[in-house]
Amino acid sequence: MKLVEPPFTSVASLIPAVRACGCVHARVSAPEVAVPAAGGELHLLVEGHWRAWRGDAPLACGPGDLLAVPAGAPVRLLSTHRRRGVRYWIRLGAGVSDDLLAELADAPPLSRAHSLATLFALLLAEHRQPQPDSASYLQALFPALLFAIRREQQRAREGAVAPGQLRVSAWARRVMGLLGEQMGAPEVGLMAVAEQLGLGERELRGRFLAEVGYTPAQ
Repeated sequence: MKLVEPPFTSVASLIPAVRACGCVHARVSAPEVAVPAAGGELHLLVEGHWRAWRGDAPLACGPGDLLAVPAGAPVRLLSTHRRRGVRYWIRLGAGVSDDLLAELADAPPLSRAHSLATLFALLLAEHRQPQPDSASYLQALFPALLFAIRREQQRAREGAVAPGQLRVSAWARRVMGLLGEQMGAPEVGLMAVAEQLGLGERELRGRFLAEVGYTPAQ
């Protein structure tokens, strides 16, 4: 079952750089393919966990991750969580930040870019209910969004690690180690790990998810 909020397709009159934008609420469903005809798209994952494919390459994505889709580069997106998945999307016109789209598309998804959600939401809200000064407001807001993406991209580069490594705290590494010792009985293992750490199961799951981006079971 998929719940899709109607996209906004007449935004070019407000700001020519943005051809369309919208918000998708989805549950587990068949993968959809995003293939922008020109320019490209930006997809910010807000809630739930998603699996994406660029060609045959799978990508695991979570809240705060940003996916770039240049023209002619199909990406399949599948909401994999039992709860709904929510993502914002923006379609850009040809020639608008093509270099940025190309850089983002050649790299892993920009992770933990939660600060971008507010800017995306402001863009969507303004397109939903335009005001007399919306065009001027969006002309200032859109460059701010691109600047914020550049800043997050730079932070990701500075914090880059070798492929296969995770940037996690000593606490999260300890949880992973303890869970690894309980692989034969994961549910019992989670209870045992929580007890060793002096936490409840729910608290352990929540803290681990917030820090690593995945639940202990995942």
